[in-house]
Amino acid sequence: FGLLILVIAITAFVRHELRIEAPMIDVLIFKKKLVSLGVVAQIIAFIGNSSIRFLLPFYLQVVRGYSPQFMGLIFVPGAASMIIAGPVSGRLSDKFGWRKFTVGGLLLSSVGIFILSNLSQSSSLYMIIVGLTLPMAGISVFYPANSSSILSSVSDEQYGVVSGLVNLVRNAGNITGVAVATVIVTGVMGSSKQ
Repeated sequence: FGLLILVIAITAFVRHELRIEAPMIDVLIFKKKLVSLGVVAQIIAFIGNSSIRFLLPFYLQVVRGYSPQFMGLIFVPGAASMIIAGPVSGRLSDKFGWRKFTVGGLLLSSVGIFILSNLSQSSSLYMIIVGLTLPMAGISVFYPANSSSILSSVSDEQYGVVSGLVNLVRNAGNITGVAVATVIVTGVMGSSKQ
């Protein structure tokens, strides 16, 4: 039911924006391949990465029995990789082009998510840290290059609106990722009780 309301709301918004003289966002920018593909790639990337950050603390505390303090230390290498990879990737993508960094960041994230999808009760701590660090580094490599690719395909007058759109998509991906992870976990927990 909620999905139907979302589709109706988006359709109504697009029709409204196409009709008015000064739209909040020019929806015709989605006809540009780099904008539409960049937005789709971004939302998928953030859905996957936010799901990890939401679910992993439950795994570490409930399944592995780590204390909250130790669990926080497990997240430090991933956070450090984000601090380093983000600015470096931004500079390098400006210099060498966004394509390699967009694809490379998504590959890093995919490898990390694959590692985390194979965790068990006996997985090594090293595997957990590597599995967590790769997606966090990957999203830091991906995001600046992806944003650059989207902004490079619009005119200077649209930078402010499109920059806002990029941030909106990132937040929507994060929120959706947490919601999807919650649905999956509650579905699995509910079916295991029956």
